Amino acid sequence: MTYTNQLPPARQFLSLAQHNKFPVTRTKILRLVKSIGSPETVIDFLRLYPANDTFKSRVDFMTRCKELEMFINQDHIMLKEILRSPQD
Repeated sequence: MTYTNQLPPARQFLSLAQHNKFPVTRTKILRLVKSIGSPETVIDFLRLYPANDTFKSRVDFMTRCKELEMFINQDHIMLKEILRSPQD
């Protein structure tokens, strides 16, 4: 399944990382983003992680967000290539 939502800006995750105590579960960080009125793009992105997933540190959180973003971008590139290739 391809992620079709807009990706949130990295600064959104940096702000969350700076204003959160770690370790933190995905469930707790989602509660925080909802309570502070974060954009739906952030909420949708964080929902990609399992509910019981734990981010061990700020670095772990930022690294994993960046990795997931890169994976989504790569998935989009591959899908575009498939759609452009001639069908047999």
